[in-house]
Amino acid sequence: MKHFLVKAMILKILRERGRTVGTEIELQNGIADLVDVDNSIVYEIETNLTKEKIFQKIRNYQAAKDIFFIDTRENPDDLNEAEKYLRQKVI
Repeated sequence: MKHFLVKAMILKILRERGRTVGTEIELQNGIADLVDVDNSIVYEIETNLTKEKIFQKIRNYQAAKDIFFIDTRENPDDLNEAEKYLRQKVI
């Protein structure tokens, strides 16, 4: 459930900033959680982020300009605090 909430908050933040955003976008070798289409930035929300997952996603999404990883374990449980936290992470 936290994965979905974090994804929804990032989507909201990006849309408030006037960005074109896609969710569950199929890329060359995988499906990205969120893509800021205007800037070619992929946002990957992970429940248990590991170095192996990071390297795998980087290989899979080579066409992306940047990939930002959000580990749900680091995101606060309180919704207001979570949004504040994500506003600092999302560019």
